[in-house]
Amino acid sequence: MSLNKHEHAFGHGHFVGDISRDMEEYQLMDDRDQARLLGWIAGCPVVEELTDPNNSSDGRGAEAMVERYAEVNVWFTLITEMVWEHNRELADAFYSSVDRHDDDVVGKYEDSSIPADHFEKMAPIGTLAGYAMPRIFIEQLNGTHPEDDPKDTQDRVVAGLDAVERVSDSKTPLEFTARLAEELYHLQSNPYRLLKHLLPTGWLDEHGAEWMIKDMKQAIADYAPEMWKVYTGTTHSHKQWHVA
Repeated sequence: MSLNKHEHAFGHGHFVGDISRDMEEYQLMDDRDQARLLGWIAGCPVVEELTDPNNSSDGRGAEAMVERYAEVNVWFTLITEMVWEHNRELADAFYSSVDRHDDDVVGKYEDSSIPADHFEKMAPIGTLAGYAMPRIFIEQLNGTHPEDDPKDTQDRVVAGLDAVERVSDSKTPLEFTARLAEELYHLQSNPYRLLKHLLPTGWLDEHGAEWMIKDMKQAIADYAPEMWKVYTGTTHSHKQWHVA
C-alpha cells in the first residue's frame, strides 16, 4: 500500500494500520511529509501553514504537528472503536461525514490540503463533535497542571476511558461530546481548555458553520450543566480563551 495521502480517506482519523504495514516508507519521509499525510487523515485544511518551518507559533512546525495530528487521529479512532462496542449507531454517526448548509461560508483552507468535496461535506473528524472529542480527551491525559506527576498519566487514561464508557449511550455525537466534557470537568480537566475545543474560534474560521456551534452550545446547556455554568458565567472573555 502506498502512503500517498490521496489514497487515504480525508478526515477519517484511521492511519495506524496502514502506516504499520508501510513503516519503512513512512520512516523515510521527512517530518513535513509525515505531517502532510497525518494532517490529511486528520482533516486539517491548512497543513502547509501549520507545518511551515517559519511558523513561530507555539506548537507549530512539522515535527510538532506530526505529534499533534498523530495523537488526535489515535484518540479519535480508539474512542470511536470503544463506542462501537456499546453503541454502533452512535459510532456510525461519528464515522459519517456531514453535509454543509447552503449558507456555510468555508473560510481558511489551502487547495493542496483539502479534497474536492470539501465545500459540500465535512469529513467525520472535521465535524465539530469529531474535532472536539479527541481534543478534550487529550486535555484529560495532559492533566490539570504542568507540574502533574507523569506517573499519574495511566490513571488519567483509565479515568478518561471510564468516562467514555459512561456516556456511550448518547444518541448523537454532540450529546456524547458534551457529556464527555462534563465528565472530564469533574475529573479536574481545565474547563476553559475544554471549552476552547468545544466551541473553537479556529474551527469556525475554517468551516463557517455557525449552526453547528449553536447546536454544540445547546448540547452543552442540555447535557453538561456545570460546563454551561462556566461558559455563561466566566469572568474571562470568550475571545481571550478563543471560544466562540
